[in-house]
Amino acid sequence: AEETAEEKAEETAEEKAEETAEEKTDETAEQKADETAEEKTDETAEEKAEETAEKKAEETAEAKAEETTQQKTEPADLPADEAADAGEGRQDPPGTPVPAAIASEIPRAPTLPEERAKREAAAAAATAASEEPEEESEESLSALKPVWAFGMNRHVPVISLATSERDVVFYACANSAVLYDVNANRQRILRGHTNAITCTAASNDKRWLVTGDAGLDSAVIIWDSRTAVPVRTMFEPHPNGVYAVALNPNSRFLCTLSAEANQTFAIWNWTTGEELSLCSATLSSAYGIQRYISFNADDNSHVVTNSDHQVLFFQWGEGKVEYFAPPLTDKDFNKPVGRYCHSVFLRKSTKAISATSQGLCVVWDSNKPLTKMSTEATPDKRAVKLVPLHEKGITVLTQTDEIIVTGDTAGHVKFFDQNLQLLYWYQHFKFGPVSSISFKYQSLPAQTGAANDDDRLSLKSQPTMDPLYDTDATIPANPFFVRDFVIGTSSAVFANVDVRESRAHIIHRDFDAAVRAIDVHPTMTKIAIGGKSGYLKIWNYQTKLTECSRHIEGKASFSAIRCIKFDPAGEFLAVGHEGGLLRILDADTLSDVMEENFHYSRECITHIVFSDDSRYLATADKEFTTSLYERERGRPWTYVGRHRAHYKEIHDLLFGVQIDTGYNRLLSLGKDRYLVEYDIPNASKDNLPVLTSDRIEQNGVPLCMTWYPPIVKEQFLLTANDEYKYKLYNCTTKKCRNTFLGPTYGSPVRKICILPHPNAQPTDRRYAVFMLNDKIGLTILPLDGNPYNSVGCVAHPQGVANMACSADGRFLFTAGGEDATVQMWSVHPAVLDAQSKLGGPDLIPFYSLLEGGREGELFKELEDYFYYAQLRAQGIDSMETRWVSERIPIAEIPFVMRGLGFYPSEQEIDNMMNEIKFSRYVDTGEYVTDIDLGEFIRLYVNHRPVFGLSLDRIFKAFKVLGEAKGEEFLVDRGDILDLLQNSGEHMTEYELAEYLTTLLGFNPEGGSFELEEFNPATAGDLIDAHIPARIGASGFVEDLLGFGPVAARQKSSQAAGSRSQSARPKSVQISSSEAQTL
Repeated sequence: AEETAEEKAEETAEEKAEETAEEKTDETAEQKADETAEEKTDETAEEKAEETAEKKAEETAEAKAEETTQQKTEPADLPADEAADAGEGRQDPPGTPVPAAIASEIPRAPTLPEERAKREAAAAAATAASEEPEEESEESLSALKPVWAFGMNRHVPVISLATSERDVVFYACANSAVLYDVNANRQRILRGHTNAITCTAASNDKRWLVTGDAGLDSAVIIWDSRTAVPVRTMFEPHPNGVYAVALNPNSRFLCTLSAEANQTFAIWNWTTGEELSLCSATLSSAYGIQRYISFNADDNSHVVTNSDHQVLFFQWGEGKVEYFAPPLTDKDFNKPVGRYCHSVFLRKSTKAISATSQGLCVVWDSNKPLTKMSTEATPDKRAVKLVPLHEKGITVLTQTDEIIVTGDTAGHVKFFDQNLQLLYWYQHFKFGPVSSISFKYQSLPAQTGAANDDDRLSLKSQPTMDPLYDTDATIPANPFFVRDFVIGTSSAVFANVDVRESRAHIIHRDFDAAVRAIDVHPTMTKIAIGGKSGYLKIWNYQTKLTECSRHIEGKASFSAIRCIKFDPAGEFLAVGHEGGLLRILDADTLSDVMEENFHYSRECITHIVFSDDSRYLATADKEFTTSLYERERGRPWTYVGRHRAHYKEIHDLLFGVQIDTGYNRLLSLGKDRYLVEYDIPNASKDNLPVLTSDRIEQNGVPLCMTWYPPIVKEQFLLTANDEYKYKLYNCTTKKCRNTFLGPTYGSPVRKICILPHPNAQPTDRRYAVFMLNDKIGLTILPLDGNPYNSVGCVAHPQGVANMACSADGRFLFTAGGEDATVQMWSVHPAVLDAQSKLGGPDLIPFYSLLEGGREGELFKELEDYFYYAQLRAQGIDSMETRWVSERIPIAEIPFVMRGLGFYPSEQEIDNMMNEIKFSRYVDTGEYVTDIDLGEFIRLYVNHRPVFGLSLDRIFKAFKVLGEAKGEEFLVDRGDILDLLQNSGEHMTEYELAEYLTTLLGFNPEGGSFELEEFNPATAGDLIDAHIPARIGASGFVEDLLGFGPVAARQKSSQAAGSRSQSARPKSVQISSSEAQTL
């Protein structure tokens, strides 16, 4: 056994002197002397200082002689092949490389489990001090940092990391992994995956953890469970990620199964840092998706995997893999086999077993009988018998200490010996179908002097009956010893099972269905979470404890919770159901406050909002209808009326207060692009009148809205649309006053909330949080389009369904929808402020949004157009002295925009002109009539399409308007001319004739404004002669608009805004109306 470099102080005379196996091993109170305590204190302080300084990269030889490497490098504290040294027959396959380093901490000879547990506790205590500064440092570098995770990936096993010194469980939550300390009620969140975690694994000694995901930019990460630090990251070991991972018994080798139809089975020596696998094999899709892996504990070269209908046996070594797929049908034993759940090898045997959904156990053995000349196991197996183990379908099969353990759909857990004889069972668990069973890493009684490798214990070594343990089901009634374990279920419950007490202590009871409904209490540190299963709970995010919970019974559609909302006073909690039912609950007890619930909607309630004075409550449903409810002081809630003011789904609902009268305002925003305000003062029984209805978008679809904070003198309504734009609307006139570029992180903003700031002053800096499809972010106010003023991160890879802010603005909560999880994030605006400063002052951040930047071709072209616009404003034919300035009239803005390849509609031009014209009106009372280059760059960057006008839209328009002829859709020439004159922003006949003849090349490209008057006399003949009677999208794009034929074939290429000359139209003077109609 390994010895440390320093000796402990001499112990009392009654105890003989001995050397400890490791530093910081706990000693009994009777053995401690003052000198020993002082020496240990000094040694611990030295270790902590060294670990902090070296960031846990290396511990001193005097402490533990342990090394850990950084991510993607060779780990120093590597698992040793203890089994081979102990002579237990665990041999690595021939030809496998030896690790670069062997951990000095793990002994070469067998050690007792309690010693290992003590060493783990000592290591955890030694690193605790150095971990805290790292957490603070990490927090200071993240604007949004996850601090707590609710829920779990129910289909990923829960793993117990418990020892005699700690009680920790490991599980996956969306794209994060969680180390949860049960006793301390503390989480450590491990982040590094961009996709939802699909599989996890742990080494036998619980030291090394493995997580893997499936999808783009996938990874497999090996973590040190003591420090929560990744020691190896394998980026995209397979193109689409992994479905299953497993470590061999000595933790040296990693096995993976890829996430493709034709899966790849691969063995990796993760301890050496090699980028390539040792060996691999491609599996046929006929075998199904293999999702479970198990190594043979007696021979690492044998591996078994299984899908729902096929078990595969592998043997690997010397760079190659051999595998067999033994057949088994219902006819073989005249009995339905069912679906396989898990497979394992039996100890010290050539047999393997697989559990099925019929409650059976399939026993596999070598396909040829063993002889005296050949006793080695072979992967060539065949089914030899079926053994019934459960009445219900088996869902879990595992082993511990040579005991076979199974769990079924009824929640029962059974224990069998290696001959499949029943030893013990638990049938009183009522947590739902068992999805995982993981055992504690601990010592069992009456094992002093045992020398079992890998902490395995022999049941035969128990000499006496322990009254604290039950007896097994055998005839001798031997005491049944088994480790405490953690059971996980598909209903999102996981619990600690105390074997002595024969009781299960629930650790967490989470949501087993989609979670979309969350809201934070307005005055207290509570959050309400509701799930599709009808489960509703109030959780205190300060104490990390559940305050109360309720499971709403009834018909599925009437129990499924879609949205919830606290009233501003914190007295009520409104709950909207998918069946259109509205409940009003007491916010403290979750009991109903109404004798009868409201049921005026026939479809799902999607939004609930309260007025600021808690007098009114409004809902929106999938029938595009808005409903209003009222509560007079001291009276119950009553229904007022409802109105269907939209013809498409409602995206947002918002209460406000009128500035002049103080009356409540109610607004709804729809997919139909209309902003509707309801006349609350004149509402009466069964009547909710509409005050105004304004179409606020022309092309884009508004997705969300909120009130802009009072950091400017005007009151604005802030919206975000599907074109990645923020827009500010005057709250009275509903006119667009500003347009800003939003975050371009792969999807548009779907929800935005102003971060609460208690006692905020108009001069205080404010922030907003936003929600995308799978990300969340933080942005600085006031908005200006600066890309460095926003930051985002992946929150839920499967989609963010909702978000809510705490009342003090310190925390943000996100619901993951289908992943049934909720994440709690701490918000650190100072980090975003630092990022904003790094972007540079003034126009420097905006230059990066121009193709080529400040020195690029686009900027030089912009300067040329800017000066040319001055010439146009002074008259092209003028012979007088030219006056060169840094400003141009705002009337020239549309022409310069078109010269740069951005073709705004007439409404967009009005928005740009008004934005500049009224930019200083509140402060000075005067209109702005000109604009400088810097202001124009900001205007251009904020208003131009983020991704340009795709040719897909043109082809789609012809598909809608035309008739199919072969692969093309053709439209009559007369129909096109009629549409351009009468639909959308229609053009006059004179304008249409001028633009078409210019595009055909019969007029100067500059147009009549600059060179000569247009003569319409011959325009009609030219159009008839050069535009076909029936025209398709390809001809329209190539011959009329002037885009190259290659661009026409590549429908997904970006047209507007492209800097390629071949993708630019013939004229920079083309009207916006034509592009807008298309």
